[in-house]
Amino acid sequence: MKNALILGFMFCGSLSCFADVFLPKVAYQNFKCQKEAEKVLRVVFAENEPKWERVADADFETQAFRAPTSKTGEWYEFHISENNTPELFFYSLAKTSTSQWTKSCKLLTKQGPGFEFFKAAPGDKEASFTDQDLAKLIHSKKNAVIYLWSPRMVYSVTEFARLRAVIEKRKMEFVPVLDPMVETAEARAAMKKAGVELGVKIAALSREPSSVSFYKRLSSVDLYMRNGTLHFPTMFVVSKGKIHPRRIVGILSDDGLNKSLDEWMAEIK
Repeated sequence: MKNALILGFMFCGSLSCFADVFLPKVAYQNFKCQKEAEKVLRVVFAENEPKWERVADADFETQAFRAPTSKTGEWYEFHISENNTPELFFYSLAKTSTSQWTKSCKLLTKQGPGFEFFKAAPGDKEASFTDQDLAKLIHSKKNAVIYLWSPRMVYSVTEFARLRAVIEKRKMEFVPVLDPMVETAEARAAMKKAGVELGVKIAALSREPSSVSFYKRLSSVDLYMRNGTLHFPTMFVVSKGKIHPRRIVGILSDDGLNKSLDEWMAEIK
């Protein structure tokens, strides 16, 4: 890497040639404070090159992008405007920040509290699935599927047991995570009404593979920033110490889910 940088300087004379590594590839050309923004991003993503993903734009003039850092649960969102200076937002459970360049390209940053999904009851430490839980699952190098579900999208309830059985038959860990906007009482009531049993007897295997309770609510910035709550159910594949960047969205047949899982698993290197 060091030699590559030296060769780069021989041809470029500066780090300007590497700007496209840190800036989103699909963006306005020559936007305001571009050099200043690139310098900040170069520091922010010093440990890993950002993998920017285009997200819904804030307005007609702004392009918005998201990228994770090297630490699970820490994300940046970068807004590039045709007429205004860029903005950089940081999100994590511990803290958030909003940064914007002034007209003279001076960076101003305002710190904020950690990203909060819901108000947990005092002392209720087991009520959520956090970025720490996600990091633990990823680092275990298990083959797993995270199943984000909500009683407000009925098929994610009625198809819960069937999809779980397909996943466990593949000897993958099934990790259900509940919509953060829903109280566990509502989720339990929906499961009862739908006649879905969560016991071992419905699983394909005679064991209980999930170390995560069925009603842990989402409190993971990482899964949220990966658009895990845009639709329920949404599934994320974890394998080889990595999480696949794409999601499996909606209800699939047994064959359809197996095909998708085969594809996702093959893509994780």
